[in-house]
Amino acid sequence: MNTLDEEAPDRIAHNEGILYFCRVFISCLSGCAAGILGLKSLWGFAGFVVSSLITTVLILILGTTPQTAHGKYFKSSVTPWSHSLMQGAMTYVLFWTLLFDMVHVYS
Repeated sequence: MNTLDEEAPDRIAHNEGILYFCRVFISCLSGCAAGILGLKSLWGFAGFVVSSLITTVLILILGTTPQTAHGKYFKSSVTPWSHSLMQGAMTYVLFWTLLFDMVHVYS
């Protein structure tokens, strides 16, 4: 009778909140880096894809074990890859354009 829904909905919600925080924070840092480096167009979006993949892989490697990779910590196996992806993308674009303008346009 130890199913995921009966056992730990509060812990799963907490894990999703941590996943949201990690993705948005890393998107902020990588957006700043992309803006300072002066990345433009597709190279800038490639920076977001790379930072998002690295973040997700690190969360899966450091935060879980192979036996309990998804079922114990998240609702589904897609959650670590897709949760708060759009919020991270919007944060990335915000800081990317802000730092790019501050360093390269107004200097």
